Amino acid sequence: MAVACTVFEVAEEVSPGESARRLRSYRVSLGDLEFLDMRVELGVAIRDVVETPEGVSGVFEEVLPVSIEVDTVSARIPVRVRNSFRLAWVRGACYALVFAKRRRALRVADSLSHALFGEGGRLQAMYIPPEKLRRLCSREGVKVRQVVLKSYGEGLKTAVLYGVDLQLQELRKRFAESREVYVVYEDDVGVFGVGSAGYVVTFSMLTEKELEEYIADKIIPLLEPPAPSQ
Repeated sequence: MAVACTVFEVAEEVSPGESARRLRSYRVSLGDLEFLDMRVELGVAIRDVVETPEGVSGVFEEVLPVSIEVDTVSARIPVRVRNSFRLAWVRGACYALVFAKRRRALRVADSLSHALFGEGGRLQAMYIPPEKLRRLCSREGVKVRQVVLKSYGEGLKTAVLYGVDLQLQELRKRFAESREVYVVYEDDVGVFGVGSAGYVVTFSMLTEKELEEYIADKIIPLLEPPAPSQ
């Protein structure tokens, strides 16, 4: 099963011990909902916070109401959504690894920012420039399976290319007005998809812990703050 992760940089300095303390106490109640003769509390909370030598891990939990309709009958039911996360201190900086696709990860990151600093916006989305995506795929033994190119010139805006071992330098010559925004490649660890917005997914049988180690080693060194136009 694929495991997705989105990486953010924590913009303010915070220690592992202090971050664990703040995260454990974070809870926001948004009322309740009656369901099957029970009152279910709605809102968000951070659970299962654990401090380890590698950083801090936890689970972001959200209970929200969802409306369903069957024939002419409609009802609201509570749905529980859980996403695990890690705070990792790598190369002198703190990064939040949220195990979710990007849209969901942005929501989780905003809550983590409120939990850690009392306000949103303190977890910064990151960016991998095209030249660094090419560097990632140019390592010895790497085979590129898919490339998504986005153009800012006239004509073709997006191209999706598939192959057994695509050569990015050759593609660069053919699509001079385009830049890589997503690549899928295979290396000695597994098969990965990496997006320019700091999004990583593994299509191999890796655990979240193994993916975290891979991101710390291969992806975090490529990250930059996004340009204003990103």
